[in-house]
Amino acid sequence: MRKLPVTRALSHAIRSTADNISFAFHISWPWMLLLLPLNVAVNLYLVFNGVQDPKNLTAQSFLLIVPLAIASIVAYCSIAVNWHR
Repeated sequence: MRKLPVTRALSHAIRSTADNISFAFHISWPWMLLLLPLNVAVNLYLVFNGVQDPKNLTAQSFLLIVPLAIASIVAYCSIAVNWHR
């Protein structure tokens, strides 16, 4: 059984990412443009309404966090699928 050359594999991964960084930005910027304001708004709401402690999460907090988590999952899955095409 042949051994995987770790340094060559890591350098290939880094090189392929660096070589395709413009395409990665191209497929991810619309999703990030959507997620950034949503994340900022939800986090600011939670901070200004005194929900810094994770033990104090209320149903209202979950009504904000769960849709944001679902939107994030969809966005990152879409980015991953487009990256691997």
